[in-house]
Amino acid sequence: MNYRQLGTTEFKVSSIGLGCVTFGREIDEATSFAVMDHAVAAGINLFDTAEAYAAGASETVVGRWLGQSGQRDQIVLATKVATNLTRERVLSSAEASLNRLQTEVIDLFQVHHWDAKVPLAETLGA
Repeated sequence: MNYRQLGTTEFKVSSIGLGCVTFGREIDEATSFAVMDHAVAAGINLFDTAEAYAAGASETVVGRWLGQSGQRDQIVLATKVATNLTRERVLSSAEASLNRLQTEVIDLFQVHHWDAKVPLAETLGA
């Protein structure tokens, strides 16, 4: 597996990431766990999920796997806030994602869909 520096961060991420949109929706938890196990065995260390994937179920499945696998320190964890990008909404989304993911840190927190109704400074200020 090839790895690349993630911007100016300390993270080295696999050139292939694991998209987790189907976890908790199209595939059940056991199958999702197997997919994550295989991904790690293949050298993938970037897992991408979002609060909007299966109404948070994807994050919940990833969080359970992280808790059971003991792999949290090896995974670069990315998730996203979906809509209504006010400061309060971004902060509450991050807190809810932390709880579902069963972690203290989200390595990469992204905006999933831009919200032109909220000033950029407010969103970034969160």
